Amino acid sequence: MWDVLVIPAPMDIDGKDTIRWGGTTTRNFTIKSAYENQNIRAQPIEGDWKAVWSWKKPNKIQTFMRMTTHDRLLTNFRRRIWDVGASPTCSRCVRINETIIHVLRDCPVAIQTWIKPQEWWIKLNYKDSLDLVGCGGLFRKLDGKWIKGYLSKIETYDDLSAEMWGMYLGMELAWRQGFHHLQVESDSKSLVDMITRKVKFNGNPPILVRRIQELLKLNRHVQFNYTWREGNKSVV
Repeated sequence: MWDVLVIPAPMDIDGKDTIRWGGTTTRNFTIKSAYENQNIRAQPIEGDWKAVWSWKKPNKIQTFMRMTTHDRLLTNFRRRIWDVGASPTCSRCVRINETIIHVLRDCPVAIQTWIKPQEWWIKLNYKDSLDLVGCGGLFRKLDGKWIKGYLSKIETYDDLSAEMWGMYLGMELAWRQGFHHLQVESDSKSLVDMITRKVKFNGNPPILVRRIQELLKLNRHVQFNYTWREGNKSVV
């Protein structure tokens, strides 16, 4: 039911529906994603994991902590070890191997805070809620002053869908408010790559991606920036 509720009502600009693979965020099939969806028996790892496994917080944070503790985050360094990546270095700072400790602590991008927009520009920060039942965002000027905010209940348990709704509703509101020089900051690299056409789809992109791209035709002065969630903390 939630999968149906998250899909917006059809419009003429949406085009035809296409069948998609559910194992990746881009909805494109890969052998790797099929392999990862199989039930693989993991090797036991020595250590005291009681604090990690008993920590009572949102499930996605628990999962992240467990993957980090078990050194299973798919960093460039680990992908190179598994022979599924060309370079082990960080794709953001391009300085050193992208290990977990680099991703979480040492990378300059990981420790950055909110960056001011250019003069005469307005910045949109948005995010999905921690329990994945809604999304919201806010607009701010160069001096960090709050201009306008929004919040919407979308009833989806799909993290990417919540991110798409957050961006779409924010950009639609920006157009209605006349914010024609807009910097959109997102902590979803997958979505930013989809919007900026760095991802090639087998068929049509998701409906909300297409609608965001239609909004871009109305306003060409829009910039998209990817930031770590720490850099997007202004809307947490």
